[in-house]
Order: sequence, then C-alpha cells, then structure tokens
Amino acid sequence: MVYAIVRAGGRQEKVEVGTVVTLDRIAAGEDGTVKLAPPARWVAEYYPNESVEEGPENSLIVKLRVADTAWLQRLVLRLGGAATVLDPEDLTTQIAATARDALSAYDV
Repeated sequence: MVYAIVRAGGRQEKVEVGTVVTLDRIAAGEDGTVKLAPPARWVAEYYPNESVEEGPENSLIVKLRVADTAWLQRLVLRLGGAATVLDPEDLTTQIAATARDALSAYDV
C-alpha cells in the first residue's frame, strides 16, 4: 500500500494515494505579524501566510494566521534572533520571559 503525507493545520495526516483531501482555511485564530531577518526568510515560503512585505535590511514583514499563539511563540524562539514578533504585542512579553527562563538555566 502507498501513502501520501499531507500537512494540514500544523500536523501531518497519512492518507492513501487517490484520497480526496479538503483543507479548510483556519476559521478561528489570530493574526501574528513577525519581522524575519534574512536567515529566517524561509518561513514566509514554508508556512501559509496572509501577507508578505519587504522590510528594512532585506527582512520580511509576514502576517501569519495562527490557531494558537503558543505555536507562534515556539516558532520565534526556535528562530532565535532572526525573528521578532510585531503583533500581538503581549506575545513579545511572553517570548522574552520564556527566553529569560531558558537562559537562567545556564547562568546567563
């Protein structure tokens, strides 16, 4: 038997080849706007987004539709200094606190 992997909504589903798959746009959720430095520009191509604009110093300003801001927080933390959350503003505080907690484990 042959299977295809379909990425949908941040997860992967295994379906048989020939199966019709309907993907609906995320109805609920928030927009998250991030500034991506050149090393993180791939995010704009990899993840579905609402808009992409060129930013200063070869960066991109990307508006992502997210079902859960915790996902956006994990993405930004993974990208290190190559991504900055512009909106929602309260998420920037949460990301900074999480990063500080992680660094404290290393006496930094």
